[in-house]
Amino acid sequence: MSGKGTESSSVAFGFATGSTAGLAIGSVSPWLSGVTIELEGIGNDGRLTFLIAVLAAFALSTYRTAPRRSLVGFLALLGVVAALVAIGDLLIVMQANPVHPRHGLQGDHVGWGLWISSLAALCLAVSAFNLASLDDGRG
Repeated sequence: MSGKGTESSSVAFGFATGSTAGLAIGSVSPWLSGVTIELEGIGNDGRLTFLIAVLAAFALSTYRTAPRRSLVGFLALLGVVAALVAIGDLLIVMQANPVHPRHGLQGDHVGWGLWISSLAALCLAVSAFNLASLDDGRG
């Protein structure tokens, strides 16, 4: 394959790699912030998303040699699971600590690490599906 197909594959691979790095960074960064506290990766969820990022990095390191269908399927599964975990925590924190219309944020709120983890997990899933759509015959 040459030309646009290879270029598209490289862009999708780069996007998946960047998403994996973002997921790892977000997993160890603050998921819950407030006046008095700052928690990294709420409970075991941050550990889970970090493990997913490590697995995705390993899978991406085998991208040039591994069978394509199994690799992108694995990456898509990792991205979807990480997105469910991170977005689930995002919704829990947002529901437990609503923004007051006149006074703004009250108490604890979503930390920047949880926003990064949620976005990176979605991007990982999307980039995996994009890699799946770029067929190069490696089955």
